Amino acid sequence: MDYELYQNTNQANSCCGRWFARAMHVPMSFRELCRHVASHSRIIDESTVVAVMTALEADVRGLLLEGRSVQLGELGSLSLTLESAGVEQPSDFRPERDVKSVRLRIYPGRALQTARLRKDIALRKRGSNLSERHP
Repeated sequence: MDYELYQNTNQANSCCGRWFARAMHVPMSFRELCRHVASHSRIIDESTVVAVMTALEADVRGLLLEGRSVQLGELGSLSLTLESAGVEQPSDFRPERDVKSVRLRIYPGRALQTARLRKDIALRKRGSNLSERHP
């Protein structure tokens, strides 16, 4: 993964003037992802991956809206959380008024656990051809 260094210029911050790493991402479209997944198989073609992923998207959304937690194997699980205002009594609670936001929560599985990612990542300074292993 590429990274670049940036300097904190926030005068109000105690870290002002210090340099930090920022991850640089290369976007991958839905179709590119499907093509990539299909390229690892002799049995499944791109159109099949697109169909499965499209169905998965709709199904996962529906299940989340029903209050289900959805397990995606070693990738982890997805669920929705609520942020709400506090009320004095349970009878005072009105969802349309008191629920402030609905958020998607991702609980990483083994494949995406931070410690494993940290161990496996190869970092490259943006513009450099050198890979640095950072344990």
